[in-house]
Amino acid sequence: MTMIDVTIVIVFMAGLSAMLKFYMPDKYVPAINFLIGIAVGYFYIDFGTVRENLMYGALIGLGTGGFIDMASVPLAKIKGKLM
Repeated sequence: MTMIDVTIVIVFMAGLSAMLKFYMPDKYVPAINFLIGIAVGYFYIDFGTVRENLMYGALIGLGTGGFIDMASVPLAKIKGKLM
């Protein structure tokens, strides 16, 4: 697994969590990102031991939620100026 694969996983999880926000309350999405990240770490990531892979998956899951929140703030400001 290369760093490009990790980037693709993060983008996929960001899209998935954006879709999940339509179907469930926003407070549950970070927990689901965390659990999906752990699953990705166990089944897909192969950097070292299982413990390291689970840690990387958990960090990917937590980081995905941060990317979505970080991107929504500037978009809200831009929409506020246009309206």
